Amino acid sequence: MPLLFACKPEEARFPKVPGLSFSSYDRLLTPDGRDSLLFLNFNYTDGDGDLGLNDGDSAGPFQFGSPFFYNFDVKFFELVNGKFVSVKDPLTNDTLNFNQRLPRMTPSGIDKQIEGSIRITVPAQPSGFKPDSVQYRCRLKDRALNQSVEVSTPVIALRQ
Repeated sequence: MPLLFACKPEEARFPKVPGLSFSSYDRLLTPDGRDSLLFLNFNYTDGDGDLGLNDGDSAGPFQFGSPFFYNFDVKFFELVNGKFVSVKDPLTNDTLNFNQRLPRMTPSGIDKQIEGSIRITVPAQPSGFKPDSVQYRCRLKDRALNQSVEVSTPVIALRQ
């Protein structure tokens, strides 16, 4: 009687839709104690590991101007009279955002599930604008066009 062996596939720890959570933030100060840069830290998970883009991923849904050109959306808000408002860049009159194209993160091997951290840098005085308190709202997108829930940073009081 022949013996047959089979490997049980790895149980999915994470869903195929990217998961995103805010972790912390750090500051880089100028010599006179004002905020120069903010470092925003996030944790992510993805069940099929299809996060990130190669430089050549610039056609179809990843072409410039498409909602999926950037795979990490970073919306910028200022706290004004107790409400968060988007900010217009005074030079272009466009909404000021800090969207990113994260590099491909797919692991080699059979198990493609991934988790890790993302650290992005944003200026404390974008386009010469000097807000008192800000918040960032972020969303992670994968190559299958799945999107994480939008996560927010806490209100960050800036030292201007």
